[in-house]
Amino acid sequence: MKSNSLKRCVWIGLAKVEPIRKRTVVGKCRGAFVNVLGLAISSTQFRIRVKQAFNELGLRLRRLEDTEKFDRRIRHNAVADELKVIARALTESRQVGFGKFHNYP
Repeated sequence: MKSNSLKRCVWIGLAKVEPIRKRTVVGKCRGAFVNVLGLAISSTQFRIRVKQAFNELGLRLRRLEDTEKFDRRIRHNAVADELKVIARALTESRQVGFGKFHNYP
């Protein structure tokens, strides 16, 4: 097993995204905010994976804020059960997961 995989953990952040093509998960809205979770060894790697995942959905990452390790977030803040389920579902083949998209017009 690679030593990097031993240090990998779940990260969370709040993303602001905008569509880069007409048909996306945000419909005809100008953009959305969404909690995003991912497996990574650092905040930098987390940001890169998040950006790639949004790109695959036809979205541009405009901002990623409040980034921290998920275990720290749940120790210090109330976290929706939905996000806990997403965190448990992350695997090597599914390294990024999204909460509910909150669109803005």
